[in-house]
Amino acid sequence: MVLVHHIAADGWSLGPLWRDVVVAYEARRSGRAPAWRPLPVQYADFALWQMLDGSAGQAEFWRAELADLPGELALPYDRPRPAAPDHRGATVPFRWDAEL
Repeated sequence: MVLVHHIAADGWSLGPLWRDVVVAYEARRSGRAPAWRPLPVQYADFALWQMLDGSAGQAEFWRAELADLPGELALPYDRPRPAAPDHRGATVPFRWDAEL
């Protein structure tokens, strides 16, 4: 099962995702690591192109749209925000039994 939020995957991106899943599955079934080809560009390159390709108006539009937003949303929480972020994540271990 592959679960992807719609903001992270669209109709175009599901094709490459599915190909990568198939490559990984076939490789692991054969006892080897997947051998993906290096990507011609990275996401950061693409994002930079979006900012520099004449779409700079887009960047200005969003700066103006987001300018008045608060630095922090006042959302409910279960413990106080630390004075300084520690950027530590957490792990939730779980196991699926073979039958599942």
